[in-house]
Amino acid sequence: MSYKVNSFITSDTRIQDGDKKLSICLSANGFSFSVISLSGKLLAIGDVDCDTPKSVAAVLMQLREIFGKLSLNLPLFAETEVIEPVAKFTLIPEHLYKKGTERQCLELVCTLDPKDEIKVEYSEKMQAYCLFVTDSIMVPALKILAPKMKHRCQHTVLAESSHIADRSKGNPVMAANLRQGYIDVAVFSEQRLLMTNTFSCTSTADAEFVILSVIRNMQLRKDMAEVMLSGQVDKERYQQMRPFFAKLGLNTGRPVVIDDDALRRVHIYKYALTIN
Repeated sequence: MSYKVNSFITSDTRIQDGDKKLSICLSANGFSFSVISLSGKLLAIGDVDCDTPKSVAAVLMQLREIFGKLSLNLPLFAETEVIEPVAKFTLIPEHLYKKGTERQCLELVCTLDPKDEIKVEYSEKMQAYCLFVTDSIMVPALKILAPKMKHRCQHTVLAESSHIADRSKGNPVMAANLRQGYIDVAVFSEQRLLMTNTFSCTSTADAEFVILSVIRNMQLRKDMAEVMLSGQVDKERYQQMRPFFAKLGLNTGRPVVIDDDALRRVHIYKYALTIN
């Protein structure tokens, strides 16, 4: 087992764990995380690369070592959540959801393997259920460390992005989250979610094609649509994409207070999914 803490920046502000929220977003080779006070102050942010042992016991041992090194005591946080990026999912309005029909519903939109494990997440904000296939061995290990940890997928996080929805009053806005091999998009217009989906994406050209295709298929005005990028974005990728869109910006998650100089220098848009 091996791991590497790529970055860990923490504020000097001292707040009891019981007044903080820990959000962890899994990735193909590890995870990123943020710690935010319940009053909305960003306290810590970081990301870790790690291998993926084949047993929950081995993963648990590794995670205990990592969080011990970072002095993050998961059971003490007021709120904890793990966000698992997935490709197989669907959203069902609350009034149409029927418990026990999850597999049948998912099979209408994607191909399932008999061994696929389906999770259900309820969104009070959307008054809808998100059904998604989980395949990360990290999730059960994290649930052992923090039994009350909420298990989410990236689509509910994006769909509940009120800071993005608020921007869509008057013109459509797309949140586009780039990660290894994929791009997640959520489109809003007049503060209403129009769609959310995941597409294969292995290059900047792929990202441009996907976003332009969604704009065209959703019949949005290209000159009015605003695209907000997050995730695996750097200066080069941003500059390459800029000529293709009338309005291109960065999604830094919901508004939070940052009163630490080191945290102000962090590219917050890389951690946008955890700042929700």
